[in-house]
Amino acid sequence: MMELLKTFEHKIYTDWTSSVGEVSELNLDLPLLTRNDESKLISVNFDPQLVSVLREVRYLESLKRDDIEIPNSAAGIYSKNDLFRQYLANLDLIVSRYNKVRETILDVEYPLIEGQLGHLDIQLDRAITSLNWKSEDVWKYIEETRHTTGNLEQRVSSAKDNVESMNNIMAKWCDYPLYERKEKRGLLNLDDRATMLETRYNLIRQDGIKIQEIVATNLSLFKATEDSDHWRNYLDYVDDMILDGFFNAVQCSLAYLLENTELNAPDIMPLMEARLELAIPDMSLSRPSSLVLRTASWS
Repeated sequence: MMELLKTFEHKIYTDWTSSVGEVSELNLDLPLLTRNDESKLISVNFDPQLVSVLREVRYLESLKRDDIEIPNSAAGIYSKNDLFRQYLANLDLIVSRYNKVRETILDVEYPLIEGQLGHLDIQLDRAITSLNWKSEDVWKYIEETRHTTGNLEQRVSSAKDNVESMNNIMAKWCDYPLYERKEKRGLLNLDDRATMLETRYNLIRQDGIKIQEIVATNLSLFKATEDSDHWRNYLDYVDDMILDGFFNAVQCSLAYLLENTELNAPDIMPLMEARLELAIPDMSLSRPSSLVLRTASWS
């Protein structure tokens, strides 16, 4: 049985040594990156066969057997193991950041960075068409491309985060309606309506200043031209979000009134009061003198 195992081991080793050099050379001649023509996404082009070679050489070295000699081609590749790991880690970072921009960019945002993305694509084309794992100055190229890709991805992500912040600001307008009951089961508080209206107006005005600052920041992050059609389209996109914010704020207050005046709702206390008084020779209907939009509310 031991002889059979040794014979099988020798055959596997012989087959491996006879092909490892050719396999390694072929795969080291592959370009660093590949691109999907349809999606435009990129990926690292480090063949799994090379990973296997590195793993197998590491295993053979750990055996420390005198009867096993590692081919020079495989040993040469393994001597660059740490370098390949460095390449792969940074190329994975480039791929991740680039693909994130491609996959998350909105139609209204794309024209703002189209030129920048085009220049980055030209830079990446070197790794797709000419640079391989044996090329000189690969590390210098990777460092430059990592910086360019990281800078673009960081700016686009920051701009998106700013838009999210803008939506969070406007969401606060819907935290509570403009007018509420004085107490949980009390009447609608209209005595302080002027103060409440001014407070809400000041809040929205201050938030408007913050939103303007955010938009100005995004202009810088996108490196856009302020008087360009692409930037005007982006401003229309932001304006639509702000209009939605106003609509939601109005809807919040109207929904509160509807919920508290629903006839069939259980356990709903009166929201407003009115008195029918006898003033000889007539009857007088006394409405709340402070009621806002009086005609519409009483119709």
